[in-house]
Formats: sequence, C-alpha cells, structure tokens
Amino acid sequence: MSIQPKARHTLARALLTGGLLTVGLSFGSTAQAAISFQFNFLDGAGTGFNDATTGASRQTALNSAASLFSSMFGSHFSDSGTIVLDATATDAPLSGNLASAGSQLSLAGGALAGFNLQGVISTKLQTGVDLNGAGADGTVNFNFGQNWQLDANAPVSGGQFDFYGVAFHEFTHALGFASLINQNGTDLFGNSTAGHWGTYDQFLVDKNGNAAVNNASFAINSGVWNTASIGGTSPAAGMFFNGAHAVAANNNQLVGLYSPTTWIDGSSVSHLDTDNPAYGGMMMLHAVGTGNAARDYSAIEVGMMQDLGYTAVTAVPEPESLAMMFAGLGVIGSLQRRRRTRTTTA
Repeated sequence: MSIQPKARHTLARALLTGGLLTVGLSFGSTAQAAISFQFNFLDGAGTGFNDATTGASRQTALNSAASLFSSMFGSHFSDSGTIVLDATATDAPLSGNLASAGSQLSLAGGALAGFNLQGVISTKLQTGVDLNGAGADGTVNFNFGQNWQLDANAPVSGGQFDFYGVAFHEFTHALGFASLINQNGTDLFGNSTAGHWGTYDQFLVDKNGNAAVNNASFAINSGVWNTASIGGTSPAAGMFFNGAHAVAANNNQLVGLYSPTTWIDGSSVSHLDTDNPAYGGMMMLHAVGTGNAARDYSAIEVGMMQDLGYTAVTAVPEPESLAMMFAGLGVIGSLQRRRRTRTTTA
C-alpha cells in the first residue's frame, strides 16, 4: 500500500540569513556517488512547468537544482540511485506555501506494528530495492505564484526566493526528513496503540528524552506527544530529535524541532526549530525568506540524515595535508609516549 504525505516549506516575512559555512582544512571527500533525478512534468498544456512562455526555464531550473543537489548530497553521503518524481506547479500568489515534496510509502511487515512505513525513495537509495516498480517514487510541487530566481548562478535579490535552496529543502523531505505522525497522535492508518511509523519517528522525544512512540509496543505515548508536539520553543520545550549522530553534532544536546503551540500540518515536528536562533540559517527550517537560502547541510543535518540511514562518506586528506597530518600525528605520538613515560615513572 502506498500513501503520500507532504511536508511544506512555508513563506516567511523575515529574511533568514545564509546557511552555516563549513570550513574544511585541506580535506577532500571520496568520489561522489550520484542521485539521478527524473521528472514527469504533469501540468496541463500551457500551465506550470508546461507554460508556453516560462515552462522551459522552469523545467531547466528543476533539473539544474536536482543536479546541484546530487553533488551536494554526494559530498556527504555515498548512497545513490535514480529517483522518479511527478512534478507539478500551482499559481497562488496569496498562498504562504512555496513548495512541497514527498515520497511514496510502502508498508513492510504486513500487519506487524513498528517503524516500518518505508519511504520508497530512501529505501531505493539506501538498499537499491525499488518498492514500487515503474511508478513514480514521489512528488514535488512549486508555487510559481511567488517570485523565484531560477538562475543558479545569478544573485538572489531581496524580492526573490531562492529556487535552489528551496528545492534542496524539498528533496530532503522526499528523502525521509519528515514525521508521519498525525496531529492527534495516530499513524497514517488511524492507529495509536500499535502503529506503523516512519524511520524519523523513532527519534522523536521530549526535552527529558521520553520517546513519542514506545519502541516495544509501538504505541504513541500520548502524554509525551500531546505536550511536546505543541510545546513551543527549544531547548526549554517542544519535540526533539535524539539520533546519536545528530546529538553528537549538536554538542551532545538533543536537537530541537519546530513545535509551535498551534499545530501546523506539514510543518510541525518535521523541521528544525525555526524559533530557536541556534538553528538559524540551516536548510531544514520550516520557513524561508527572500534572498539566498542554505544550499548545503549543516553538521546537525548531516547527522540527522545519518540517523535516518544514509551512509556518510569518509573524508580523504588532500596530498598537501598528508605530510602535515603525519607530522601532527608524530607530535601527538611523541606527546603520548612522553605522557606514558611520566605515568610509568610517577
């Protein structure tokens, strides 16, 4: 059975500053694996991605965004495969929604409860198994009623939205960065006592580390969910992500998720906490302003994707840094030997 949730990227009035600048000291990555995107442009003739005047440039922009995302993703992860997305567009200038995306889902394990509602896209990339055959793996939608900068190499003005940054955000949702828990604490089938949940959901906890879903009975912990999902701003309240890699990247602290006191369908719990300035400028916030948006993952987002099952690439030192690193190791080794000698003679 396939079900398709969507996580929304909503319009914000305030400009969000650029993403984190990660500085690597003379380290390169291994050869990048690639995600290959294929799009089915399903809009009617003369509309959206098939608009007679702007449709071609919109299709080019989406294909360019997919290629750039593949390069960015491949700099962090080795998972690869071909993703097929149905691409559609809306034209709603008064809407607060910029874009949406989602993966088709497949239920593993039959009637057994668990974290077994598998994303077709994540499964394909992580295991090579295609759960839905010739069908599209997911969808992506853009609201062309907003003012977009479609040129990847051109500056994004204060009155334009960064098509590429938003596309990267939406592709990441399609790769599994989203909760599958309904506002009322049920799964997508309406169960709460022995449910079918997504991979992301197993990492949801409150500020005290209490799980939103019991990992033995797979029942929703209604006390935790009902309070934390609309708890407010982290780190004092709200829902958190407790994956080991994400926590390590966050100075061994739980990662705050967007948990406004009024539930926002498609945004609540499925994003980093927009209201906590500690996450400012990161890609997976629920809202973005005009101007440049993040086009690379922060260390926290890399950690979260690792927790969701993606395999991190191993950094390989550039030739110039090898000698420096070996020299450094020599110094460290010397210090260790000295320290050991002192310990021995003390």
